[in-house]
Amino acid sequence: MGAGRIVGTGCAAVLLASAAAGCSGSDNGDAGGPASSPAASRPATIEPAAWRLGTTTTENPDGLAAIDHAVFVKTDDGRVVRIDPATGRVTAEADLDTAKDPGSYCQGIGSDGDTLWACSAGDSTTDVVRLDPRTLAVTARLPVDKLFDQYALPVVGGTVWVLGGDGSRLVGVDTATGRSRTSRLPYRCFQLAATKEAVYATCLVDEEVIAVDPRTRKVVASAQVDGPTNVATGDGTVWVSGSRGLSRFDDTLASPTLFEGPSAGQEGDLLMTGSAVWVRNPDDFLLRIDPATGAVTARYAMHPAVSGGSALIAYGSLWTSAYDDATVYQVDPEP
Repeated sequence: MGAGRIVGTGCAAVLLASAAAGCSGSDNGDAGGPASSPAASRPATIEPAAWRLGTTTTENPDGLAAIDHAVFVKTDDGRVVRIDPATGRVTAEADLDTAKDPGSYCQGIGSDGDTLWACSAGDSTTDVVRLDPRTLAVTARLPVDKLFDQYALPVVGGTVWVLGGDGSRLVGVDTATGRSRTSRLPYRCFQLAATKEAVYATCLVDEEVIAVDPRTRKVVASAQVDGPTNVATGDGTVWVSGSRGLSRFDDTLASPTLFEGPSAGQEGDLLMTGSAVWVRNPDDFLLRIDPATGAVTARYAMHPAVSGGSALIAYGSLWTSAYDDATVYQVDPEP
């Protein structure tokens, strides 16, 4: 099928962030941005022989989720694949897309440990479907007109959070009833992360990060970040990957600090655990970041370099996809 995460030609539809593309009329520069903080040099380099626990081969793997003692992969050619984490073997797969045009496909998968959700591309719109994790049968289909590029579907507090249309609509789907509620956003947004208290969105074109109250659906906080793509949250902090590096905020998007250096970008992913922030990108493969200092503490090497992909912590391992290399890697997070 070709390269994953290919953005199309319409600025409103695919949210290209560069000023040269002419998508944004604002030029916020660094005004009001977070203070810079230097990153550490000479991080430890961990070679593949030390970190690689296993690999799984499947075409076009991207988004990842975990439920029912398995890892699930959303592929860019419209499938969901189930992997046994103990053996790395593919134990099931199912085609989700209904589009007749093979060029119409979508990204997006998520789980709260109780339910499994993924996107399903049609010829005219993109749905979100609930899957039985054991059979991969579609048990519910919701016509939400999902944004193509949203590759992680946060499922928190009984709600699946989806960006709709050109990214300027926030859709919450009740995991029990399948009922959805749509709210307008002030910007066209790109990726989501969520807690029970807030839904965070990176709005790439407008260079804003916003927090939305999940009950009132109103924007309760915002912050300017240059080129924001990925967002992760945990332990009362919010991390955003932007064009200048990683920005750390508190959960109200206050107290900003910029750690200039590597970032995830549109081809990578950002993941937060209790002891580390993880950056996945094509150039560095995988970086471990100290959440207190923003310093790169370990660089997980890959020879030769592979494409970008998503990242997930599950069953004691870190899992990451490489969408152009037909591989999902099982990584020892502390080799």
